[in-house]
Amino acid sequence: MLEHKIETLIAQCSNISLLYVEDDTHTREATLAILDEIFTTIFVAKDGDEGLKLYQENAQTIDLIITDITMPKLNGLEMIKRIREENKDVVIIVFSAHNESSYFAQTIEMGVDGYLIKPLKTSQLFQTLSRVVEKISLRKEYIANLNLLEQYKAITNKSSIISKTDTKGIITYVNEKFCQISGYKESELIGKPHNIVRHPDMPSSAFKEL
Repeated sequence: MLEHKIETLIAQCSNISLLYVEDDTHTREATLAILDEIFTTIFVAKDGDEGLKLYQENAQTIDLIITDITMPKLNGLEMIKRIREENKDVVIIVFSAHNESSYFAQTIEMGVDGYLIKPLKTSQLFQTLSRVVEKISLRKEYIANLNLLEQYKAITNKSSIISKTDTKGIITYVNEKFCQISGYKESELIGKPHNIVRHPDMPSSAFKEL
């Protein structure tokens, strides 16, 4: 059962890119030995300053950040704050020691998504990752669907004559084809009743039915 869950998690993480930030060499190498078995793409930083630069250079790629708190040059809290200013949605897990628990209140305010306690236990890692990976997968699915809708909209706008009205027949949207056929500009149509484009031979009752 556990083996199946691990295999499922690895499959889910195959298209998720991770940024791992840790200044302690021993901890970094030991943790990477585990993370390498789960993630295909991992960006590794040795301090907060390097982590921030890596994120900024790969913001469109990185889906998940696992970071230490106490680090030189730029600590984890400051790095998270800077990243959150650029992206409020990227998933962040704090990886810290028990004696750093005083920082947890600040990380909660920053919207951190999960916590890992040193020394790392694989069961805790899998449990935390399973929770946040589902969130990432749902977000990726939402973005993919949104892009698909935008593509559909672009295609229909090129091939169809489209207008939208509210329940009172007032125009709320027209595409370029509609403007070309009607002879009106978009600014002249929005907010006007739909019968503005009525042909003289068409009875007004037709628009009432619409």
